[in-house]
Amino acid sequence: FIRMILLVSGICCTQLAAQTISWSKEGGPYVGSIQLLTVDPSGNIFASTSAGMYRSSDTGKSWFAEGMSLEFGASFLVADSANNVYTGNGTEGLYESTDRGVSWARSSFAGGAYSAVVLSGNRVCVGGYQAVSISSDGGKTWSASQLTTDHVDVLSVAEDNLGNIYAGLEGFPGT
Repeated sequence: FIRMILLVSGICCTQLAAQTISWSKEGGPYVGSIQLLTVDPSGNIFASTSAGMYRSSDTGKSWFAEGMSLEFGASFLVADSANNVYTGNGTEGLYESTDRGVSWARSSFAGGAYSAVVLSGNRVCVGGYQAVSISSDGGKTWSASQLTTDHVDVLSVAEDNLGNIYAGLEGFPGT
């Protein structure tokens, strides 16, 4: 009886641990190189390419140009739980779409935007020059927290499961 339980347990554990990953080629977008991808909660896939922003609403079978193109390319591309999409870079700032990529507008966020992440509670966090800024209202207003007076850019931002926010810096400390 014990052997049977061990045998059945071993089979179940083996089946649970085994995972098959498969890939399939979808329909594009076939313009430039795809640099960034994100998916909003509605399932729209956004692709930032060297030729501009594209969106697919049918799991990648067809793609539509969204009229958003940054001269210096996007540094980040994120979507919050309200289907707002954010993109930008250190030179051109932060842009957002509140209509699933149909139109884009420069955000009220001031300055260059080097990184962005959606935090718990649907807050958007943007890394800029010497600071991290957070919006709790879909990008309408921003609260900035200066990290340092050194000449640094916040190139990455992350949140752990306790709500602590971490910032990855690049720059010239002490100058």
